[in-house]
Amino acid sequence: CSSNNQCPNIRRRFQNCNGSFNLLGIKLPTCNDNYRQIGGRCINRTDFFCSLAGKRNCNYRRCAECLSSDDCPPCYSCTSNTCNYVCQSDRNRFRVSSGSNLN
Repeated sequence: CSSNNQCPNIRRRFQNCNGSFNLLGIKLPTCNDNYRQIGGRCINRTDFFCSLAGKRNCNYRRCAECLSSDDCPPCYSCTSNTCNYVCQSDRNRFRVSSGSNLN
């Protein structure tokens, strides 16, 4: 990309907590996730390995996937303008240790 208008819009999540409901005398807030489009962003990047090698012209531009974690789906965090998975995986929940005897 060479300008912001060449990049897709970024979808930003925000919560609207205007209402509440009464549950056994306790007021609980009601919140809804809402989304709005913010303009795309063309960001400057540097190729780390190119710089490490001492070469010139290591800079390039690319479209940002996110500007903050509110731009990413649940369980993702925005790092270096990219959404990265951060939630704990359930893969190891049922793993049997190697020392167990299943007879």
